[in-house]
Amino acid sequence: MAAPIGPPGGARELRSTIVVQRQQQTGAELGGLQGGWVTIIPSRAASLKPMQVRRGDAEQVIAARLQGTALWDCWVRFDSLTRTIKASDQVCDKATLMPDGSYGATFRVRFAEDMDQRRQWMFLQVEAGVAQGAG
Repeated sequence: MAAPIGPPGGARELRSTIVVQRQQQTGAELGGLQGGWVTIIPSRAASLKPMQVRRGDAEQVIAARLQGTALWDCWVRFDSLTRTIKASDQVCDKATLMPDGSYGATFRVRFAEDMDQRRQWMFLQVEAGVAQGAG
């Protein structure tokens, strides 16, 4: 029997609240592009944890190097909005909301998929430490 797909520990692991944003670009007055982050999902319960490195995994080599970025695993329930999340979107930890409206913890989505194709869970692999404007 195959291992269940979803956050380890099931729905009780959905202890974080995230906001999903997408970069919107419009034409600038003097030419070129300008844009900012627009919220596409205002609030979702999520399991947001640093990626677990298991002995013998290929990621062990990546984890052993000194890097300014870190990979995190994020699980959210599948629904009509979460299914639209794509690589290049941004996930923000709602608990880190600053007085100026920005977020202290933001993560760039690198991978988003309904892993078991049963429309129960969306798995997002996100990266911390990425510059806000980087694509």
